[in-house]
Amino acid sequence: MSFLSEKLTESQYAKSVMIMVDPLLLHPDPENDLLYGEFDPEKDEDKRLIEEIQELGLLQPLLVKRHPVFPDEYIIVSGHRRYHAAKAVGLRRVEVLVMNTNTPEEQAMAKLAITVSNHSRDRSNPALLAREIEHLEASLKELRKLNPEKFKGKELRTIIAEELGVSPKTVARTKKILNNADEPTRVAFTSGKITQLEALKRVDDKLKPNHVE
Repeated sequence: MSFLSEKLTESQYAKSVMIMVDPLLLHPDPENDLLYGEFDPEKDEDKRLIEEIQELGLLQPLLVKRHPVFPDEYIIVSGHRRYHAAKAVGLRRVEVLVMNTNTPEEQAMAKLAITVSNHSRDRSNPALLAREIEHLEASLKELRKLNPEKFKGKELRTIIAEELGVSPKTVARTKKILNNADEPTRVAFTSGKITQLEALKRVDDKLKPNHVE
């Protein structure tokens, strides 16, 4: 188990509560769609998930946090695709694990969980990897500020690489693009319109001493 997964597991179960709720009381987190795209029942993988839940039910609880505005309603942290599939099937009650988010550190852990619990193991999409790295880094910096003791002797790049199943060098190359690319290149890369190789070439050209904007 990775460093982040271990910390998240501790956070999930320390004060969490398992309950059954009406899916209408659940709200997807917009950050998830920004990272992973919207659920599409016409896509093969989403269609298969609908069929699986129709046949077997929801086998794993959704991870949620309490809604900051609406009492007795929740924001989904992990399980967005399963939530949409359960709604498509017509389930009237689903099992959820409610994370405790009373403290700033618990809130930061819930934000971190969006990537840690949902990230893809398919590394054929460098644009998705870039979005995951960016989200993880921002969440980790927030958490490190709140509790620096947890991160003593650990580099963020190494933690991110371990969690996402890539090398620290891959994280460094991706960060080079995110930190140095001009806005059009950055947007084109993170939306998947250009490859990592093309984005790196543009960044290297930009960083050359005689480069003219």
